[in-house]
Amino acid sequence: MLLAVLLGAGLARVLTVPVRRLTQAARRVAAGDLAAAAPVTGLDEVGELGQAFNAMTERLVRRLEIELLVAQISRRCLESGLGETSAAAEAVLAMLGQFLAADSVFTVMRGTDRGAEHKLRLAHEWRADGTPAADAARRASTIGQYGWLLSKLRGTDALRVADVQSLPPPAGELRQVLQAEGLRSFMAVPVASSSGMRGALVAGVMWGRRAFQEEESTLLAMAAEMLGTVLERNAALGALKASEERYALAQKAANIGSWEWDIPSGRLFWSDAIAPMFGMQPGEFAGTYKSFLERVHPDDRKLVLDAVGASFRHGVGYNVEHRILHANGSERWVAEAGEVSRDARGRPERMRGILQDITERKWAEEALARLNRRLEQLVEARTRDLGQKAVELETANVRLLELDQMKTSFLTSVSHELRTPLTSILGFAKLIAKDFSRHFQGLAGDEGRLADRGRRILDNLEIIGLEGERLTRLINDLLDLAKIESGKMDWRDARIAPDTLVTQAVRAVSSQFAQKPDVRLVVEIAPALPELMVDPDRVTQVLINLLHNAIKFTTHGQVRLEAGMPRAGVLQLRVEDTGQGIHLADLERIFDKFYQVAGHDTRVAKPAGTGLGLAICRQIVEHYKGAIWAESAWGQGSAFIVELPVPDLEAAA
Repeated sequence: MLLAVLLGAGLARVLTVPVRRLTQAARRVAAGDLAAAAPVTGLDEVGELGQAFNAMTERLVRRLEIELLVAQISRRCLESGLGETSAAAEAVLAMLGQFLAADSVFTVMRGTDRGAEHKLRLAHEWRADGTPAADAARRASTIGQYGWLLSKLRGTDALRVADVQSLPPPAGELRQVLQAEGLRSFMAVPVASSSGMRGALVAGVMWGRRAFQEEESTLLAMAAEMLGTVLERNAALGALKASEERYALAQKAANIGSWEWDIPSGRLFWSDAIAPMFGMQPGEFAGTYKSFLERVHPDDRKLVLDAVGASFRHGVGYNVEHRILHANGSERWVAEAGEVSRDARGRPERMRGILQDITERKWAEEALARLNRRLEQLVEARTRDLGQKAVELETANVRLLELDQMKTSFLTSVSHELRTPLTSILGFAKLIAKDFSRHFQGLAGDEGRLADRGRRILDNLEIIGLEGERLTRLINDLLDLAKIESGKMDWRDARIAPDTLVTQAVRAVSSQFAQKPDVRLVVEIAPALPELMVDPDRVTQVLINLLHNAIKFTTHGQVRLEAGMPRAGVLQLRVEDTGQGIHLADLERIFDKFYQVAGHDTRVAKPAGTGLGLAICRQIVEHYKGAIWAESAWGQGSAFIVELPVPDLEAAA
C-alpha cells in the first residue's frame, strides 16, 4: 500500500512538473510574449508539446520582428522625396535605436562636394531619451578619428565591438573619442552607393557592455543598404532638379544653340553654341542636313525624320529628344525643337529650331529610374517575405490554440485519472491508521521500541494523509483552472451581499487562525454595501485563498479583511497582513501559475501549497471584469486587493 502511495506521488510529480512549465510558457505567450519558451524535455506527450511549442515560437518571433522593421524602413525610404533625406534618415535611425535598445545610432559620411571626398561629417544621429546630449564642438573636432572605422569596414560587412577598450592600437584615437562620447560597445556597417562606400552606420550602448549578435548587425546592414540607396536616389533627384533649373535658365537667357535649315538648298546653319555639343569647333560643321543626320545616333534617325516629316505634313512644330554621336565616340543626349515656315504656295521653305545638350539630365533620369527599380525590388522582396511570415505566424497561432486545447484536455484527463486512485489511497490510509490505533497500539503498550515503531507508523500514515490531501487540492485546482481557461466552468451567479461572502470565508479559515494564537483576525465591513451578482462559491474561494496565504506567512500581529467602496460602482475586498512581505521580483510573478513565494524559514525548500491559488483568484476576478493585485515590500507585510464592478441590479430587474 505504501508503495502505491509513493508511486502515485511520484507519478503526480512526473506529470505535473512538465505541465507546470508548459503552462507557464503558454501563459506568457497568451500575455503577448511570443518569445516565451517552455523548458520541457522528454519523449512523452508533454515533451512533444513543449518541443512543438518552442520550435514555433523561437523560430518565428525574432525573424518576424526584424522583417516587420525592415518593411517599415523600406516603406519610409521609398516614400521620402527630394528634400526629405534628413527626415527619412532620422526616422530610420530612431526605428533602429528603439528596436536594438541602443543609446545612440548615427551615420558618419564622407563629403559629396568636389574636393571634400575625404572629409568626414556626422550626417544624422538619434539618441535615446535620457541619454546625455553630445558636445557639438568636440564632435566637430574629433569626427576625423572615425576614418579608421571606415577603412576597417572596407574589408568586412560589419564590425561588432563588445568593449571599446579592446580596440587595437591603431584605433587608439577613435577609442578615446568613443569613450568621451560615453559609448561602451558598438557595431558598425558600411553605407555604400554605386560609386563606393559613402560612410558608416553605427549603433552603440552607453550603459554596460554588450555583445551585439550577427542578426542585429545583419539588420543594421540592410538598413544601411536602403539608406545608401535613398541617399543616392535623392542625390540623383537633386542633380535632376538642378539640371532642369539650368535648362530653364538657359532658355530664359537664350543660351541655347539655334539652327536654321534652308529646305530648297539643303543648307543647315547653326550657332556657335551647338558645335561643342558634337565635340566640334565653330565653323567645322559641313553645314548640310545630311551631315547633321550622320551625327544623329543610327537608332534614333528614324525618330528624328518622322518628327520632321510630321511637321512638314501638318504644319506644326515638333519636339524630340534623341542621341547624337560626339567626336570622341561617346553618346550625348539633345533636346531638339523646330517649326516649319512655308512660302506663298504653301510649300515648306524653312525650318528653324533650337538644340540643347540634356545629357546630364538624361543620366540623372536613368540613374533615378535604376535606383527606383532597385528600391521597389527591395520593398517587393520585403513585402513578399512579410506576407510569408504573416502566414507562418497565423499557422503558428492556430497550432498554439490546438496545443492549448490539447493541454486543457490533458490536464482534465490526468486529473480525473489521478483522483480515483488517490481517493482510494487516502481512504485506505485512514482505515489503516484507525485499525492500527485500535488493535496494535493497545497491544504494544509502553514497550519501548515496539511503541516507538508504532508511533512512527502512525506519523507516516498521517504524512500520507496530509500529502494526499495536498495532492487532492492540486488536482482540484488543476481541474478548476482547466475549466476556467477552456470556458467550461459552471458559473452559478446569484445575488449575494458582500458581508455574507466575508462571513463564509472567515468561517472556512477559522481553524487555521486557532492554530496561531499570536495572529489576530480583524474584519471590517462598511455598512450598506450593495449586492453582487456573482457565483458565491467562487468569490468565497478567492477570499479563502487570500486569507490562507496571509495566515501562512504571518507569525505574529494581525490579518485584516476589509470590504468597502472606494469609488462609485466598485466593491473593494482587501486582505492585509503583518507578515514577512514579498520581494519586488516575486511581486511581479505571484499570479503566475505554479509560482510560489518562499517562506521566511530558509530551511524549507518550498511552501506547502499548489502554486495555483492566486492564478485561480485572478481567473475568477477577471471573469467578472474585475482586477486583483498585490502591494508589498520585504519585511513590511502584504496587501492583496480585489475590485469587482457593482451591477445595477434594480435596473436589471
